[in-house]
Amino acid sequence: MIDPATASPASFAAREIVDAQLRAENARLRAVLGSLTDCHLALDEFWRITEVNEPAERLLGHTRENLIGRNFWESFPQLVRTSAYELLQSAMQDKVVLHFEETIPELAEWVEIHVHPEEGGLWLYFHDRSAQRHAELELERFAALTRLNPNPVVEVDTTGRIIFANRAAHELAAAVSADSPAELLPIGISEALVECFASGESSTGLESIAGGRAFAWSLFPAAGGESAYVSGSEITDVLRLEKQLQQTQKNDAVGQLATGIAHDFNALLSVIGAAAGTILEGSDLPTPVQDAARQISTATLRAGLLTQQILTIGQQERMSSAPVDFAATLADSATLAAQLLGYSEIKIKIDTPGHPVPVEGDRTMLEQMIVNLVLNARDAMPLGGEVLLRLRAVDVEAAAAELHPDARAGRFARLEVRDQGVGMAPEVAARIFAPFFTTKAKEARTGLGLPVVLGVVKQHQGWITIQTKLGEGTTMSVFIPLLAVPEAEPASATAGRGERGGILLVEDNEGIRALLVRYLQARGYEVFSASSGDEALELWPQVSARVQVLVTDIVMPGEMNGPALSREVSRISPKVRSIYMSGYANDESMRGVALEPGRNFLAKPFAPADLHAIVQRAFAEG
Repeated sequence: MIDPATASPASFAAREIVDAQLRAENARLRAVLGSLTDCHLALDEFWRITEVNEPAERLLGHTRENLIGRNFWESFPQLVRTSAYELLQSAMQDKVVLHFEETIPELAEWVEIHVHPEEGGLWLYFHDRSAQRHAELELERFAALTRLNPNPVVEVDTTGRIIFANRAAHELAAAVSADSPAELLPIGISEALVECFASGESSTGLESIAGGRAFAWSLFPAAGGESAYVSGSEITDVLRLEKQLQQTQKNDAVGQLATGIAHDFNALLSVIGAAAGTILEGSDLPTPVQDAARQISTATLRAGLLTQQILTIGQQERMSSAPVDFAATLADSATLAAQLLGYSEIKIKIDTPGHPVPVEGDRTMLEQMIVNLVLNARDAMPLGGEVLLRLRAVDVEAAAAELHPDARAGRFARLEVRDQGVGMAPEVAARIFAPFFTTKAKEARTGLGLPVVLGVVKQHQGWITIQTKLGEGTTMSVFIPLLAVPEAEPASATAGRGERGGILLVEDNEGIRALLVRYLQARGYEVFSASSGDEALELWPQVSARVQVLVTDIVMPGEMNGPALSREVSRISPKVRSIYMSGYANDESMRGVALEPGRNFLAKPFAPADLHAIVQRAFAEG
């Protein structure tokens, strides 16, 4: 230190030069510190703040004047609650360089801290990495999402070359025997990529087939426009369900068309059949006339059976529901089918459990189903063979039920019809239940056999499965709900011949109405007639005292159909019995009305004698 008393002017001058240099150096140091983008604090050995730059003022929320000379921990007590406290204490004591990250409450989420020991204290550098850290985490999440995504995801450059493929894409390529994920991509991907890069917008709707599996693909442009992501998802099951829905809709459309035609067709057949029946009941007719009338009557009945088949396809045929022994029905149906086969090269073998297999259903329709299945098996064995009919009561588990859209878990009667025929290709097996589809010559088959089977099965709340392979035969398995408790078939009442009485006949077809009126009158009944439900209700007060039986069509013009007329007549005259007629027996208006063929219902076309029999029964039981 220079003594002023003894110091020379030169010494003072030297001292001033040194001080000026120190001031300049400090100014340069502050300028350097002020130019730093990171926050800087200098601490002495007593934790007093000796220097602060502008970025630190902004981060810490205090001015330099408020911080210089203050204790660091008192100024920022929130740091005492962090791991930074121990680290900074260690750096001050041991004079070690440290680099770590810390979350500082009330300051920043992520702060990168560099600690440099200096003579008599510490220099601290803070860098706020919150935004960068969030970006890194977002990238990590995106990478994990892409890497762990169960669907195939690839990244392609502007030329369409794959520059990244996730694990699912590689696994899928291996599963479908593809050499690389590139073989999974759809045809037309190049054009879609050009449009994607040009517009910067995503694209969807591309599809591909690989290994018999279907996939849908979407394109998404990546940031920067230098690449795009192509993401795929399997749609095999979706397409299968769509195809099943389309087939169901097609079958429904055919059913609706068949139902509409059947109503008018059955009305015409009823007129023809009734006229033929009336002619046949005449006496002293020439033989040629009798033969012609019999042929007309036979043709009418055959046409009526064909109409019933069409209605069965559309699930519009009225099913009478009653307990049925499926095993006994199978035995009877097999006997009928054997007669229809007509030659010995086809053998039928029956395998039943040896006890009743009760189901709820229509025995006639079940017989029709079994016969059609046997005839279909015959067609598959042109050189002959054996048809095995095996019936068992089975439990269908939930896992097995998931394999068929109509299946469900529970107890079912399973009928297997197994042939030793030529089998079917998959494309043929997929179409066999379509109406009018047949692999036989047009003159040989109508293509209605298996559609009839499907209609019967569905009306019995069941489903049917197929196992087939070319050259190895076919097995069709029909599942129908099993009755929980076996019940005996109800005994049919014996029809007695009742006394003649009054009948109100309601039929909108004039030809049918006139024939039936004459027919019933010829047998001693007093018959009143009306062309609609509204007309019949107007007539009722005049005839009610003389009428015991109402015979009415179900579907008629006007506001009052057959069931509504019957309900109104029953309200006025509870003892009147109702008999329904229809060629369209599945009308919504019949909900809640129990139709029993042979007791209170006649399906058109019918012979006049059939009506006479059911009328006799109504009078006998009335």
